[in-house]
Amino acid sequence: MQIGNTLARIAPCLGGPDRRYFADRLEDFGDRIAVIAGSGESLSYRELAASADAFAATVSGRRKLLIVEALDQLPPLIAYLGALRCRHPVILLEDGATS
Repeated sequence: MQIGNTLARIAPCLGGPDRRYFADRLEDFGDRIAVIAGSGESLSYRELAASADAFAATVSGRRKLLIVEALDQLPPLIAYLGALRCRHPVILLEDGATS
């Protein structure tokens, strides 16, 4: 898996990375642990960036409002960061708010 230039691959949705935003600088922190989920699963910043880019690729194109349920799990965090990397506005809702 190529990680070093993942932002360049989704550049059409970003218009290019903006170094002012934390979500665009995840790779800068390399293999340090970025997050440990409630399940005990952990991801490095590099892995988190790759996962966020994979999510961003699924929502690229025109900007759209995304709703993410904020759970103590990795998928909502990945979706949130992926949306930010693609400049989509995000509404975070509490667990169960969309059911």
